[in-house]
Amino acid sequence: MLFFVPFLALLAAGCSGPPTSDIERAQKAMDQAKAQAAEMFASEEWNAAETAWKEAQERIDAKKYREAIPKLLKAQQGYQKARDIAQGRKDAAITQIKGDQKATELRCNTLKENVAAAKKLTAARKKELEDISKGVDEKVAKITSMLDQGNYNEAKILASNTLREVYEAEVKLKGYLGTK
Repeated sequence: MLFFVPFLALLAAGCSGPPTSDIERAQKAMDQAKAQAAEMFASEEWNAAETAWKEAQERIDAKKYREAIPKLLKAQQGYQKARDIAQGRKDAAITQIKGDQKATELRCNTLKENVAAAKKLTAARKKELEDISKGVDEKVAKITSMLDQGNYNEAKILASNTLREVYEAEVKLKGYLGTK
């Protein structure tokens, strides 16, 4: 019985204050998940972890530290899962965006060459297509900037729209040249 009393005292002392180390581990996992854009790329897992985090915070605020610990562990594991899933999805999205960007760049360069070589184009039509090419070049450069800033959705939309813009300019050139 004497052994049991000190054990209870230790147990009570361990729960008398906020579970700082558990909070720090969950916070670290949250930060790592944010760095991988888990809110965007693993939203279901992120939301589950956020729910557990909020439940843990409510228990901490109510000074129910013992009840907060399992919630903090659930949040930590959820954030880690979200991080891992998001990392793979983010890498795949970046690869796709960069692929669209490169295809746009190559097709735009071909368009410029075809416009320069076209003898039957009026000056106005040639200028129109050159202006489109110039705008595409600016958008291609902007995609890199967006990726660097973590604006993945915007970069994906811009890459897709810019590739479409080049396609439309190619069709327009063929129409002007009568080579549909």
